[in-house]
Amino acid sequence: SVFGGRSANAPASSDEEPKAVRALQSFQQQMQELQELLHDEASAEFCIVSIPTALSIAESERLMRELQHQGIAVRRAVINRLIDEDSGDAYLSRLARGQQQCLDELKELSLRCDVSMTEVPLFDVEVRAVYGLRAISVALFDA
Repeated sequence: SVFGGRSANAPASSDEEPKAVRALQSFQQQMQELQELLHDEASAEFCIVSIPTALSIAESERLMRELQHQGIAVRRAVINRLIDEDSGDAYLSRLARGQQQCLDELKELSLRCDVSMTEVPLFDVEVRAVYGLRAISVALFDA
């Protein structure tokens, strides 16, 4: 045909199919396998990672509900960059109070949706390299 496909009366042969068609079929098969994997609660689950802000709460709630509606397991959530309420600085204390309100909403959401929640503090430096990963792992797994 003019567009590079086979004509209507040409024999169907996988050798004659354009590479793009085969690539799309392969991608479609991979997506089907991924969908099956994501719906197998014994093999896969989503862990929602969020920060304690109103917008992030709304996004996390929408995501959690949609994943559960689709039959995809969500059993954990991580709330990142928490500021300690006992911070001496007035600005940080105000931020911490605002975060605490959002955190309370997230805790309520996690209870309603039966999702365990882990809190990770705001670190005073950017979390990078092995040292940073160790600090994050302590916050995540030793809590």
